[in-house]
Amino acid sequence: MTIGMKIVLAIMAGGLVGGLLAWFNQCTSGTCPLLANPWRGALIGGLLGGLLLSSQGLRAETGTLNEHVRMVRGEEQFKELVLKSELPVLVDFHADWCGPCKRLAPILAEIAGEQHERISVVKVDADDNPELVRRYQVRGLPHLIIFRQGRAAGQLVGLRPKSALEKWIDDTLKEEDEE
Repeated sequence: MTIGMKIVLAIMAGGLVGGLLAWFNQCTSGTCPLLANPWRGALIGGLLGGLLLSSQGLRAETGTLNEHVRMVRGEEQFKELVLKSELPVLVDFHADWCGPCKRLAPILAEIAGEQHERISVVKVDADDNPELVRRYQVRGLPHLIIFRQGRAAGQLVGLRPKSALEKWIDDTLKEEDEE
């Protein structure tokens, strides 16, 4: 479902609910101007539906979240972006409902921008890619895995500050260089 369709559906649903509430609660005293008639109720319901959708956050529908963070859509794309990559790849297994995942996203975007010549950052929605979740034994979210030359080089579970993530990346890549 595209972002536009989600917005239209949210506004329509909000409008329907607002219109029905106004219809069944018609104001006869004139002291309730917001829901005095079904059209105003539908308008206010539509606005509230749109606000609710935007407060929930729209899922990224494109393959790119910013210029340095990519979203994986399926196993074939995972093979191309992660397993066949010449650069090491930090894979973030996340979910829309995961609070720590949402707090981690801007940190990873910063790291991706600062270290884009050294490491790629890829996000995998755990709910949309259950086979990848099983294959890499993801048990908690956020779950980060650094892949190098098609194999997992290091894993980290949970939210960490930027400095701790940078140290983990440095240590993981250094260990791989020494082998």
